[in-house]
Amino acid sequence: PLSCVPIREDVRFVRKSTKGPRAKRDLLSVLTSDLPVAVAMLDRELRYVTASARWCALYDLDPKAIIGRSHSEAFPDLPEHWKPLHQRALAGETLRAGEELFERASGRRLWLQWEIHPWGGRRGRPEGILIYSNDITERKYAEEALRQSEQRFRDFARASGEFMTETDAEGRYVWIWDPTNAARGVPPEWYIGKRRIDLVPPGTDIDAEPWKSHLETIARHEPFRDFRYSLHDPGAPATLSVSGVPY
Repeated sequence: PLSCVPIREDVRFVRKSTKGPRAKRDLLSVLTSDLPVAVAMLDRELRYVTASARWCALYDLDPKAIIGRSHSEAFPDLPEHWKPLHQRALAGETLRAGEELFERASGRRLWLQWEIHPWGGRRGRPEGILIYSNDITERKYAEEALRQSEQRFRDFARASGEFMTETDAEGRYVWIWDPTNAARGVPPEWYIGKRRIDLVPPGTDIDAEPWKSHLETIARHEPFRDFRYSLHDPGAPATLSVSGVPY
């Protein structure tokens, strides 16, 4: 998540401990440049007042050369739809995005969380904007790699012709592949959200063996093999032998 609270605390401190707009601007500039987050401070003409070291490192900018330059000069590849957002922030609005792809002219792809806040206030209007960026690129790539891995697993399951399922931390089915479903007349969607213990015949004592040991194994997040049980669902009666591995 974005680390914006320290800035807000610093802004309150600036208001209480400085006199005059120039003093407030100077102190806020110093505080912004020292923050351990990617943040830039721009004036009303969107020229750089200051930028944190993390901001300059993230966007490959010279921290000394950036001061006084316009934001569009520093980012000639700035997406057009971001420019009206800067104007809205200059009018006093706070804006944010949970994730957005920034494709640089160099071909670099950055996934960002960002926020834009107005700062200061002279004659009823902000003196500029603060832009926060949080690089979530690695997280997005990890999510995509996981998605592809899960898809490969499901493709393998379908190709194998075996009965396979995936459950969440509470043991509820989130995915199922049963090549016998068509013959038994039970669509896979019927199982989603149910647990294995929801599919046993009425009167089954899950507090007795072998269910007791099986459920204890699952609670310990340990693998199990060849657990046999009778399946009770809308289809024809069936006895299953299942094995599982936690992940």
